[in-house]
Amino acid sequence: MLLDYSNLDDERPEEDILYDMAGQGESRVPPVPPYTGPKEPPEKIQSKLDFKHGYFGLKINECDLVKHNVTILEIVKSFDFTHWVVGRDEALGKKGIAHYHIHFKSDKKIEALRKQKQKVMPQWGHTAKLYSPRKNADNWYCWAGYALKEMKVGMSEMTPDEIVEIDKHIHTQAVIKQSKLNYAQKEDDKKQEKKDLETRIYDKLDKSYLGKYEPGNIGDLAVLFGEIYFEEVGEMPPATTIKTKVWKWLYTRKIITMKTYVYYTTDFFSMNNL
Repeated sequence: MLLDYSNLDDERPEEDILYDMAGQGESRVPPVPPYTGPKEPPEKIQSKLDFKHGYFGLKINECDLVKHNVTILEIVKSFDFTHWVVGRDEALGKKGIAHYHIHFKSDKKIEALRKQKQKVMPQWGHTAKLYSPRKNADNWYCWAGYALKEMKVGMSEMTPDEIVEIDKHIHTQAVIKQSKLNYAQKEDDKKQEKKDLETRIYDKLDKSYLGKYEPGNIGDLAVLFGEIYFEEVGEMPPATTIKTKVWKWLYTRKIITMKTYVYYTTDFFSMNNL
């Protein structure tokens, strides 16, 4: 089963991601209903508070803390959170920008938390991001582990059992996040490779045709594009690639207008009754 990396910027822990991991022909396993028997299972450590309170997070860049001359723990104190963890990320950030995650429990609605944020941090604007799990996650330890996946900064008073449960998720969340970053980097590399190929081909077209192109020579231009493509890649260029890249070169070099492109590549100008 493959991970779904469709939204790389999600502040979602592993359990949220797993909800999206349904491939072609696979069936989803329904969630296990909460235990309703007379006694709680011995292995159930998670606090009953998890089912009464919502989970939320604050993401704050380290540079903004410096700008406002405040520490991350002073922010926590200002909000008066009762159940919280704070972690710092840098290597596990998409852009390598140092930032903090405050993940906390609250029985307030997110609208009330936004108002509180505006009161506590009136001049911060959108530099401090308030968020909640994308789905109704019911695992506080997973949510806390995501915040602490790279570096622990602090946490509220917790029992030894709670700390053990959180620690179980820290490594998993770090692996999940690193996998997402690796996938994003591969996709960026593919885009850059295609961009670099286009740049190399266009540079050679510029030397041969820029300032010298004459109307009616688009066929010769396409042939030259194909020859350069073959030199660079070692394969014949797909017909669609020739068409789109040749038209793009002509347009970006201001040799043709968009009207010319639309006129010759579509039948819109023949639709006189619309």
